[in-house]
Formats: sequence, structure tokens, C-alpha cells
Amino acid sequence: MKFMINFRITCLCLLACGACTEDSNDIGEKRDAGAVSDAATDSSKISDAQSGDSSPPKQDASGDTDASQYTAVVGARCALPNRLGAIEVQTVQGKLYASSSVFTEKNPGLGSWKVQDSDCRFHQQSPQPTPFMPKRPKDAKLVLVANGQEQTFLAGSERGEIDGEIILPGQAFSGRFSWSGVTVSFPAITVPAELVGLKGKLKGSSESPEQLDITWDKPNANSQVHTIVPINHHAGGDTFTECDVPSSKGNLKVAGAMLKPLAVITGLEFQGINHVRFAAAETPLGCIEIQFFTRFIGMPPAP
Repeated sequence: MKFMINFRITCLCLLACGACTEDSNDIGEKRDAGAVSDAATDSSKISDAQSGDSSPPKQDASGDTDASQYTAVVGARCALPNRLGAIEVQTVQGKLYASSSVFTEKNPGLGSWKVQDSDCRFHQQSPQPTPFMPKRPKDAKLVLVANGQEQTFLAGSERGEIDGEIILPGQAFSGRFSWSGVTVSFPAITVPAELVGLKGKLKGSSESPEQLDITWDKPNANSQVHTIVPINHHAGGDTFTECDVPSSKGNLKVAGAMLKPLAVITGLEFQGINHVRFAAAETPLGCIEIQFFTRFIGMPPAP
């Protein structure tokens, strides 16, 4: 499945919105909802894991850390203006897929949040948007590791994308992503299970939304529930609302003030809900986010 089900929302995240949180949850701070649970394109290339391949940054003879290697902090997110892209591991119709939406430069159109509350943040495009034509690094390489084996994904020759089915055993993977002389490694993270009892209720109408309430049965998991609601696709641009809460909360509310600016032309377009675990690494080129998730597409059924 070369274009995964969440392709449109992923591209929107990275080019127009970015899956990032407010400053208090930026890279460097851990969140309990993103903690690790359980033991990381040529998608068929599997080999025995090399000793030390997913280890923390190496040190030279003087004891200094190798400046080209960075380790993702589990539970951290990327600050919106500094987001360079994401590495994604997700379930699609019972199978696992890996993809990369990392670009060679940050989106200059992403700035500070205009409105935010405990659950969500709203970003509005500048009246004079900066043209942004992103390119993927053609030397990108993703290696996932599980049970002593590793699988390598190489960037496509034309567009530089990484996209392929994971054929390693299990649901937990550590790994490393390298591009442009920089390597980001991450410890083992388990893909969260599907949310149980997921329900959604929109107050008002698609043309004039007043509030969106999402509920689910609280899982026994250290994870997040996350969504990005873009502006109607007929309008386009870097205007969107992003929300994430600990899965243990059991509910997520999107206020009308963060929905009404999105409900233009043909109305509100709600994409879906992710049950996710995050990690992130700050590099000189920008911040890379790791996202392991299971996705529910569209509006959840009414209570």
C-alpha cells in the first residue's frame, strides 16, 4: 500500500499544520502518555541487527558526543515552528506500515498558536503566506529493529519518500533514521491498540460547529489520543486545529472557536482520531517526531 490511508492528513500535518504541541510540551519535556511499553524503499530487506546500531550517540576519544547522532526523547513533541517532519509506524487494516515525511527544510509558514486550551491548539495562516515547496531528502534511510532482526527502508529515487510494509515480528520496534549526515535513533516503542468505545458528537452543524466531543473507554496504556482538523480543503493553507490528550482522560473536547474558522465553503472536514505514542529529537536541521499509532478514520459514531 504505497499511499497509506492517512497520506492526505500526514502531508497536511507536515506541510501545513505539523503534529506539535504547545510550548509546555516541546522537545526536552517528557509526557507520561508517551512512555515506552514493551520491547524498534526496500521494505523486504531484513538482516540480523548489528550490535550497537540503536544505541545512544557515540563518544569520540575525548569523551565528547558525536554531534551527528541524536536520540529521541520518548513522550516529547516538536515545537510547531521547528518541525522538520515525522517518522510514522501505523496499523492499516491489520498490517503494520512504516513511512517518513521528513523534509529538507522547515515550513516558514508555521508560527505560534493563535488560540489554545488544555486539549487543543489553533493555528491560523498568515495573511501573507510564505510559498513553501518542500523536498524530501533522497538519501533518507529508516532502520527498524525487533527481536534481533532489522528491516531497512530506503527513500524512493524520484520523490524521496519512505513507505513500506513492516515484516518484522511483533508490535514494538526501536530504530534509527538518517539523512544529510544526521542520525536520529529511538528506543523500542509499541504501537497502541485500537481505542475501544470510541464515540463522537458534533454540537451545532458542519457549517456552524459549536463544539466537538470525543469519548472512549480508558485503556490501560501509556499513550495519547490525537487529531488534526484541517481547514476545508477548498480553502487549503496552514490553518488547522490540533488536539492531543492522555488516553487515560477518556475524552477530548474541541471548542467552537477552534472549529468555526475551519468550517468554510462546504463545511467542517474531520479526518479521524489517532491512538498514538510519541517521541522527538532536536537536531541542527530541525525537530524530528516519531509517531507510533492506530488510526480511526472519519467521525466516530454518535453516542
